[in-house]
Order: sequence, then structure tokens, then C-alpha cells
Amino acid sequence: PTTSVPAPPSTNTPAVPTTNTPGVPTSDAPVSNPTTNTPADPTTDTPAAPTTSAPAVPTTNTPAAPTTNTPAVPTTNTPAVPTTSTPAVPTTNAPSAPTTNTPGVPTTNTPAVPTTNAPAAPATN
Repeated sequence: PTTSVPAPPSTNTPAVPTTNTPGVPTSDAPVSNPTTNTPADPTTDTPAAPTTSAPAVPTTNTPAAPTTNTPAVPTTNTPAVPTTSTPAVPTTNAPSAPTTNTPGVPTTNTPAVPTTNAPAAPATN
């Protein structure tokens, strides 16, 4: 058999009341530096001086001198001399001589001499 446990009662906390603070009123300050427009000085246009164009000087075209083309000299191609290739002489490579490796001389490493550092002299500022 199962037993139902009743839920605990719940309590709603009331909201905290809020108050709106009114805004600070603002005023537009009057402009302190009034400006005065000075009228522009009147200007007078000077009329341009009249110009006269001189008539163009008549020109006469000299006809070009007639030219005559000289015909090209005919050329004759000489046939090439035939050549004969001599066959190459066959060559034989001599076998290389056998080589023997000489073993290296064994070497011994001499241990390093230990060194001692002398203490530094005290510095005086």
C-alpha cells in the first residue's frame, strides 16, 4: 500500500512597492552671441574689349613627285653539299682494380683535467 504525503502550503511574498522619481525640468538658455550679416560690396562688370580675327593666309599644296619601284634582282639558291657521317669507333672499358680498406687506428680519449673556479672578489660600489 502507498501513502500520499500532502504538499507543504506555499506563501507568496508581496512585491516591494517602487516609487518613480520625477525628472529634473530643463530650460534652454538664450543664445549669448547674436550675429549681424554685413552686406557685400557691390561689384561692376567691365565689358570685354572687342576682338578682330585676321583672315587666314591661303596655302597651295605642291603635288608629290611620282616614284618608280625598281624590280628586285632574282636570286638562285645553291644546293647544299651532301655530307657523310663516319661511324664511331667502339670503345671497351677496362675493369677497375679491386680496392682494400685499411682499418683505422684506434684512438683513446684522455680525460679532461678538472678545474676549480676561484671565488669572486667582493665588489665595492
